[in-house]
Amino acid sequence: MFNLKYNDELRILVYQNIYAKGTEKVKNIMWSDWCEWLTRPVVSHNKYANGLAIYGDVSDGVDDETGEILQHHRRDENVMYRQVFSLDYDDIDDMGRFVENIQEKMKHFSYFIYSTFRHRDKHDENDKDLRPRFRLLIPIDDIVKPDEYTKYARALSKYIGETIDESCFTPIQLSALPTIKDKEKPYHWYINDAPFITREQLDSCVKKYPDEDETIIVDHSKKYKKRSENYWRERAFGVGEGERNQALASIIGHLLKRYVDTHLVYGLVSAWAKTCDPPLSEKEVNQTFNSILRIHLNK
Repeated sequence: MFNLKYNDELRILVYQNIYAKGTEKVKNIMWSDWCEWLTRPVVSHNKYANGLAIYGDVSDGVDDETGEILQHHRRDENVMYRQVFSLDYDDIDDMGRFVENIQEKMKHFSYFIYSTFRHRDKHDENDKDLRPRFRLLIPIDDIVKPDEYTKYARALSKYIGETIDESCFTPIQLSALPTIKDKEKPYHWYINDAPFITREQLDSCVKKYPDEDETIIVDHSKKYKKRSENYWRERAFGVGEGERNQALASIIGHLLKRYVDTHLVYGLVSAWAKTCDPPLSEKEVNQTFNSILRIHLNK
């Protein structure tokens, strides 16, 4: 077991495969325990045999094709928050140089990095897809909203200065968990026990490495903006199906960040949930409230 000085609980959703629309597999696990788990890859010819993760939470939703209610329905608009940056590096010229750069640039922050399915220590002359490939996980000391995740991930990637797969800036993007084709294939991991990166540090990073686009677009149809007065007015007396979980998470986070007493927050959102159409169940309220409260209390 990793005995880390800097540790906190994460909420991780694990999806069965890349086509999964929803999942019932939810882990509330300490960062140290999760990192230890990541050191043991599954051996399989299926690169997704170990599942795929979203580090945060996604609300339930309705399948457009079947009308079925799906738990943690994987759609852009259902992302409630993220807790860990998952950055993919698939175009690495030299493994040693890359690892040294990560260790130097990220030495003041907690991280875990591991090689992915098609990783090879050196470029394969016969197969250009087989080359050094790594996934970098950076835990955050706070939850971040979808638009913040994209903004911060872009800035971090510019700070790190390596060629990155920009699809990992999308909050709903799945991260394949460690899998190797056979026991002869290399698997590498590196961990750094340091403080979780803070919102203030991320804001500073954004100022130094601003995005070229002022508006962050996640799915090319939905623009995420700072919560306005109109946003809260429209949600003050409940919302309809498909908006309830995300609105609930926003309200809880909004109140807790303003140091409203936790008992009052719970009472207010419990009453608010009953005004939705249809009303949110007590179980759903408790699950979302406890998840977000736990993160705030452990900061």
